[in-house]
Amino acid sequence: MSRLNNLSLALTVAGLLAVVLGLLLDLSPLITLIGLMLVVAGGIKVATVYLWRTMFSEDADQPPSSAPER
Repeated sequence: MSRLNNLSLALTVAGLLAVVLGLLLDLSPLITLIGLMLVVAGGIKVATVYLWRTMFSEDADQPPSSAPER
């Protein structure tokens, strides 16, 4: 799950970098558009991974103090 979270953050950062470089270096508007789409997709993916980890985690069903007995 950690790799999925890192990938989501990398997608968002790559989008922000493309937007900033597109605006500062006066590159094609297509670069800025692609960057904005990466930011939106990355943000949605970060939110989805967060919800997935909190709602569907196996640890969420058990209280932290209940350790398996041997």
